[in-house]
This record gives sequence, structure tokens and C-alpha cells, in this order.
Amino acid sequence: MNIVELTVREIVGAISDRQVSSVEVAQAFLDRIEQLDPTLDAWVRVDPDRVLVDAKKCDKQKSLDRSPGKLL
Repeated sequence: MNIVELTVREIVGAISDRQVSSVEVAQAFLDRIEQLDPTLDAWVRVDPDRVLVDAKKCDKQKSLDRSPGKLL
């Protein structure tokens, strides 16, 4: 599964079905930004550490059967 090619709906479904974690999704997009941004120069600032901390929080909430938000 190539996460960055999925729709938001497919990503939400994959997280809900525990096929992927929020951390895996976040890392896939961070990797994609790192790959493409030197050419596209589309991002002013990316904070990978913050993104991964937030993704871990979402995964923790999910593991406790608490929804971290409307998307998940």
C-alpha cells in the first residue's frame, strides 16, 4: 500500500481498520515532502518532530478506543 497515493477517506479507513498507524501515515507524508520539496519549494516550515508526536498521541487514543477527532 502506497499511503501517499490514497485518498483521505482510504487513509482514515486504513487507520480505523488498523492496517496502518497514524505514525506510519505521518512518516509517509514527511518522507514525500522531503523527497519533493527541494524541487517544488512548497513548504515554508515543516516540523517533523511535532507531526510525529501528534501522530503518536492519535495512535495512543485509538489504542484506548478513544477517537482522537472527527477524521479518525
